[in-house]
Amino acid sequence: MIARFRVLLPFTLYIRSADHLEPFEFSFRGYRTKAYPPMLAVLNQAETQSLAIATNKLIEQIRRAETQTSTNWIIMDGAPSIPGNLIQIDFLKDDFDRRRLESLTLADWTNRGDPPIVVAFEASNRILSKIRAVARGGVIKYVDLERDWWRLDYLTDSEEEFPDDPALIRRKFGAPFNLAVTGVSSSVWAHIQELPPDYVPPGWDNLLLDAEALLPNVGASIVAVNAALEVFIKSCLDRLISGSSISPKLWEWINERNDWRKQPSVSEQFDVLLEVCAGRSLMEEPTLWEAFRNLREARNEFVHKGKPIIGGSEVTVSVATRLINRANEIVNWVEALLPADQRRPRLTKSTEWRIRDLLHWPET
Repeated sequence: MIARFRVLLPFTLYIRSADHLEPFEFSFRGYRTKAYPPMLAVLNQAETQSLAIATNKLIEQIRRAETQTSTNWIIMDGAPSIPGNLIQIDFLKDDFDRRRLESLTLADWTNRGDPPIVVAFEASNRILSKIRAVARGGVIKYVDLERDWWRLDYLTDSEEEFPDDPALIRRKFGAPFNLAVTGVSSSVWAHIQELPPDYVPPGWDNLLLDAEALLPNVGASIVAVNAALEVFIKSCLDRLISGSSISPKLWEWINERNDWRKQPSVSEQFDVLLEVCAGRSLMEEPTLWEAFRNLREARNEFVHKGKPIIGGSEVTVSVATRLINRANEIVNWVEALLPADQRRPRLTKSTEWRIRDLLHWPET
C-alpha cells in the first residue's frame, strides 16, 4: 500500500528539463519512504488565496501537472528549466491503519495516524534541507503544517484509489488560508496628515513591523522582535531619565561601561532600571514578563544553536506570531509610562475587519 504525501511549496525550485531525476528510497521514522524530485503542480500559490474556488477543487490540484512545462527565462547549464512547486513523498507499507477516529483533537489528528502528518512534514523538510545545503539555496524555506497546502492519499500498490468505505480514510488534507490585510480609512488618512512633515517612525517600530513581515521565517522574526525590544527600552529609559533627578554622568556610567559584561542586561532594563526611572517594572505583568523571557530564550537558542527553542520545544509559526503580539503589548505597556508627547502616533479607534466567503467547503 502507498500513503502518498504531497505539499505545495512556498517557493519555486527549478529543475533542468534535460535531466531525468529518479526517485530514491530511504528509511524515516520506521517507514520505508520514496522521495520524488521536485515537480510542477497543477495548483500554484496565487490560486490558494482565491475566494472564488471551492477548497475541494483546489485540493484536487495538489498533484503533478501532466505537462511539465519548461521556461526559457531560466536556463540551467544551457537547457530550459521546469519551475517546480511540489514535493511528493510515498510512504510504503503492507497495510496502513486507516480507521476513522472522529473524537481526535487537532493535535491528535496531526501527531497520530499512519503515517502521522507531522512525520510526513518532517520527511519533506529532511529532503528540502539537503537540497538547500547542497544547492546553496537560501530561497528554500521549510514547509509548515500550519501554513502550507498539502494532501495525503492512500493508494493501492498499483497507485489506484480505494473504494469508498465510511469506516476508513482515503485522504487527509490541509488547506490553511493566510490572509494579511492592511487598509487606509478616513481616520488613518486624517491621522497621517496630522504628523509633522519630517516625521520618521522610530527604528524599533520598524523592527516590530519587520518581525511580522518576516514570518513564516521564525528565526529571523524572533531576532528582529528582540532587536526591537532592545532598541525600544534603551530609547525609553533615556527619555525617562532626562526628566529625573539622576545625574546624567551616573546614567552614562551605568549604561556605557567599556566592558559589556558590566552593562545592564535587557532584562535588567525592563525590570530594575524601568522601576528606577518610571516606578514600574515589567515583572508586575506576569503574562508580559513570561512572553519577554520566552522571546529572549528563543533568540538566544537561535543565535547560538541555530534553532529558536523554548523549554526544549522548537518555536512554530503560530507560537512566534503570539510572541510578536505579546511584544507589541509590552511596547504599549511601557510606552504608556512616557509623557504623552513622546509616544508613537496611534489611532484611538481600531478597525473592524470582516472577511466574507473566505472558505468554500467541499460539496456533500
